[in-house]
Amino acid sequence: ASNICKTISNRLIVTDTNRWARLGKFRSKATIVQNVPEDPGKHLSRNLPTGATKVFVTGAMSTRRGLAQILQAVEQTPETTIVAAGMPSDEFAAETFVKHPRVDYRGVVTPRQSLELAAQCDAVFAFYEPSCENHLFASPNKLFDGMSVGRPVIINSEVKMSELADRLRVGLLCKYHDAEGLRSIVASLPAQRENLPAFAEMARRSFLEDHSWERMESLIADLYASLDDSTNKSHYKTAASPKPKAA
Repeated sequence: ASNICKTISNRLIVTDTNRWARLGKFRSKATIVQNVPEDPGKHLSRNLPTGATKVFVTGAMSTRRGLAQILQAVEQTPETTIVAAGMPSDEFAAETFVKHPRVDYRGVVTPRQSLELAAQCDAVFAFYEPSCENHLFASPNKLFDGMSVGRPVIINSEVKMSELADRLRVGLLCKYHDAEGLRSIVASLPAQRENLPAFAEMARRSFLEDHSWERMESLIADLYASLDDSTNKSHYKTAASPKPKAA
């Protein structure tokens, strides 16, 4: 079904270069539109975290998104809490994670509110259990959310997008099941506050130059401009016309 859709489509959209590379013969009609937010403004990046160290957990929350791992790391790190927002999608998330005493659960929030919460924290958490291709090739918006508000992203190194996070110097990497590695990352966050203003400026500069939604909008506009109207009309007419029944 996927191959048929790729064949009959005039253009394709994928969210990163890893997914583009997997298109094979269809690469020539694909455009990369990254999973990025609108620019929330410089002021959020300057809203530096205070008090206890805070890690932001958001999005679809489940055991396969590293909830047990980040809970364990926080439990072993004094004066560290989790700020969480999103929809619990399994029993562990609903009954254990969001009710944990070290988790400040804010419920389901808007994208704008999510960025505001991220800016109040020391890091954004993005773990994907490396048990399936969908997780290995995930395009987490959390990476770009963190960049937009000037916060590092804690991401497991098995995820392909961790390579981009590392190259842009905005990621804190360890393997999914490396409990000591994750604990060390969380424990290092208080000391990183001193350099957070400089980090925020660097991360936002990279975000604005190459990864903002404004940049993606121009790519989408170019994509539509490249479509041939006559080809589209012919395609849709053919697709809408039922085949005659056999005699």
